[in-house]
Amino acid sequence: MSVAIAIRVALDMRQDTDLRRTAVQPLIGRLTDVNVHVRYLAIEALVATRDPVIVPALIPLMKDKEVQVSNYAINALGNLRDVRAVPPLLTLMLTGEGDSALLASEALRHIGKPAVSHILEAYWQTKETAQRLKLFDLLKQMRVPALAAFYADVFIREADIELRKAAAQALATMFDARAVPALLAATKDTDPELRQAAASALRHSRERTTTDTLLPLLHDPQGSVRIAAINALFERDDDRVMPALMLILNDGDPQVRTRVYVLLLAIQQDKPTALEFFLQAIQENDSEIRRFAVWGLELQYRLSPPIDRRRIITALLNLLDNADTGMRREMIISLREYTDSQVIEALITLVQHDESPQVRASAAQNLGRIGDDHAIEPLMRAIHDPVEWVRSEAKDALGRIGDRRAIRALQAIKDVGDQQDRQRTASALARLGVTEGITPPRGFTKAEWAIIAPVFGRYELDKEALTALQARQPKLTDTLKACLTRATETGFEQRIMQALVTMNAPGAADAIAAYYQHIRGKGGESFATEMLLRLKDPRAIEPMIEEIRRRSLQPGSDASGKIVDLLVFDDPRVTELLEALRTSEDVYIRYAVAGVLARRGDADALAFLLQPLDSGDIETYHAATKALGHSGNSTALDALLRELAQVEPGLRGMAAEAVKQCLAVNLDAEMYARVAPLLLAAADKEKKGSIRFSLLGAMAAQNDPRAVDGLIAVAQDARYATKKAIYLLVPYGGEKVVDALIKVLAEGNQEMREEAASQLGGLGDARAVPALLRAVREDTTRVRVKAIRSLGQLKAADATEPLVAALSEPGTRIQDAAAEALQATTGQAFGVNAKAWQAWWAKQRK
Repeated sequence: MSVAIAIRVALDMRQDTDLRRTAVQPLIGRLTDVNVHVRYLAIEALVATRDPVIVPALIPLMKDKEVQVSNYAINALGNLRDVRAVPPLLTLMLTGEGDSALLASEALRHIGKPAVSHILEAYWQTKETAQRLKLFDLLKQMRVPALAAFYADVFIREADIELRKAAAQALATMFDARAVPALLAATKDTDPELRQAAASALRHSRERTTTDTLLPLLHDPQGSVRIAAINALFERDDDRVMPALMLILNDGDPQVRTRVYVLLLAIQQDKPTALEFFLQAIQENDSEIRRFAVWGLELQYRLSPPIDRRRIITALLNLLDNADTGMRREMIISLREYTDSQVIEALITLVQHDESPQVRASAAQNLGRIGDDHAIEPLMRAIHDPVEWVRSEAKDALGRIGDRRAIRALQAIKDVGDQQDRQRTASALARLGVTEGITPPRGFTKAEWAIIAPVFGRYELDKEALTALQARQPKLTDTLKACLTRATETGFEQRIMQALVTMNAPGAADAIAAYYQHIRGKGGESFATEMLLRLKDPRAIEPMIEEIRRRSLQPGSDASGKIVDLLVFDDPRVTELLEALRTSEDVYIRYAVAGVLARRGDADALAFLLQPLDSGDIETYHAATKALGHSGNSTALDALLRELAQVEPGLRGMAAEAVKQCLAVNLDAEMYARVAPLLLAAADKEKKGSIRFSLLGAMAAQNDPRAVDGLIAVAQDARYATKKAIYLLVPYGGEKVVDALIKVLAEGNQEMREEAASQLGGLGDARAVPALLRAVREDTTRVRVKAIRSLGQLKAADATEPLVAALSEPGTRIQDAAAEALQATTGQAFGVNAKAWQAWWAKQRK
């Protein structure tokens, strides 16, 4: 058989199931061909069949004189996951040299749980410590829970110190109580590494006798042992532990001291008693401890009453005054969570007077994110800063805040500076709705820029805003399409394509496809392809296939997500690609392909996906759970639901995300009715917030009312504070949801308060009016604007007087929102004319 014929057979077999079956024996015969390329291609073609008969034929090739062939055969046997390959792979791992031994170990790891009994037998049969260590390390990588008993046996029975250390380290992750007496004895061993490993393993034993043994280790001469003891003790319900740990805060080793602080902060972070720990930690000299303290105080600020909030702000600002440049920049980033006037004043001082341009730029950026009106004047001064990137951040901040008072200052410098300077000014003015008199960027006429500039002025291209813009500018989509191939400034092309796709504009696909051809080979094709894919345009297929093939050849370049994206196309070119990548050496590609094929009804692919759930290999487990989620298969869903009982939170999290994806793919009502009680039970039982939220999100996607209570708990929990919880709650509506959002508006952080204020108006419940009025009186500018708009939606008559008063404020955002709300409520149209509204209101009150 020539190389050409072998290639043809290999390719044909990927496309023809019947040909696969008939070609197996002829190809097995070619495994001994003198031509190395024929042998290699024969292996590739045979692996594609996944026929069990090929395993005995591949085993001899592990010793092929050509390294390329032997290595491929070893990898193939691992991917086939057939237990018959285990003995020869074990022999090669223990007696082979170099890459072949390493590849054999990797292949055994891929085979996973079916190989465990053979590896255990080999361990107890061999007498050489070096080989036992190899086998032990392989078993440890498999992470099979049943191996805990083996680790205990090794620790108890082995005399070799290295094997005992390895067993103790393994027991720290998979524990067996039979090892406790031996571990307790090992804490007194002369070898500090064994004492450390034993202490780490004993964290799983909560008996009082274990605590008795661990407490003296806090004074062990070896710092690593003291740290292991700290880790083992910190979550124990024993009155002796906390005082002992507090004494270690005076330990001479900064690493030990740091570990105590980190753990104390971790376990105390959501408790009222934690504040004193944080306030003490922020005064430490160690920068790592101070960083943890800053993070902890951020959470404490959300949880604390006003009097303690002031203490937190004072401590943070004291640190800010005395920190170096790097620490000040880090702190500024965290300070955007605080809306206290002291923080805003501190940021204003930094943007105006700090000697570091990086600090001034970061302060300007965060003032823009906080969005308080008091920052307008200082930022208008900062646009004249001598450093370009400080000026840029100040301009961006003014555009982001959106107060019209900044227009005159920006217009005065619209022609000042280089191209980048002028462009930043133009972008800020565009966000403020000003395009007249502005020199457009290269590639646009003045008339075009006047129409499309607001697209570049928005931070979020949401469909509602773009539709409103289209109503005001009927030529918007035509202008965007016409300008696409001329948008030469970096990022403009992407923004135009995003806008066209978000609006699903007529002719968007044709315009983007034309742009793709225009820039092909010049860079930027990937984003255009992604946009065509979102439009489900078949012109995305060829460039997607090119990109996937390119990524599949680059180690570490993830192509699995792109493969899943191709699910929207039922095209022979896609089928051919999937078959070509079915035996890829990249684990994520291999499983992503199997997930797509399983979704198309391939039973072999589904069986392949289910195998790694017992392997214990994290990488393979992750790839398999992701693929099972995309398969949308009921068998896959049942398997994933069982994985929610995993001990390790990381594995439960992977399974939870996959369950959510699987339900999103398959909307079968009967199947959901069967699994919903299991989801709810898992969510109720789950202690880790992010996993619980994933499960609740899966239920909310099916409009299941049983998710409401859990979502409310997440929305109101300051530890998690995620806007997505509010997004999921709003469609349910009802008194319970309104009450929850009222509480978030009163107690949440700024981001959560802003979202609650925004959503309460749409829920149409007048009970929200008092809370919204309180927000208008007392909250930050951004929250006040959203609250005013909601009052307008509710047409709240009680809000008329406060809204008329708001028109006299200097901030134009408040003025604009109040005028809109008043018009919606009263039917009057006086715009932002405060005197006209006051005169009208005076007549109404009479």
